[in-house]
Amino acid sequence: MGAIADRLGPLITAAELKTWLRIDDDIEDDLVDQLKTSILDMADIYCNNPFQDSSGNDLPIPESVRVWLYREMSRVYELRTAGMEKNETSELGRQEIFKPVNWSNVEWGPLRMLRFIPGF
Repeated sequence: MGAIADRLGPLITAAELKTWLRIDDDIEDDLVDQLKTSILDMADIYCNNPFQDSSGNDLPIPESVRVWLYREMSRVYELRTAGMEKNETSELGRQEIFKPVNWSNVEWGPLRMLRFIPGF
């Protein structure tokens, strides 16, 4: 794990996430936990930033990272059922139409300025 998962992860509670995702029951608690772990890992891998100064002291992780985490969790949570729409047409009867899902549309903008690229 990286700095984001290690330091910000424990501060994000399941109750907070469920409120953000508008989940009222406990049925999807495991999914919410998996989603949290996955999105924290994505942020750490992308940023590759220890959030430390040159002496090794921890620097604060910007609040924009937390907001990005919530936004990305919402996007992935909502997309889990994308492509499963059923449409009806009067001429052909009932027809299932599956819309393609583009999972690569991650909006990295808020994290881009925090990204650490070795050698630069």
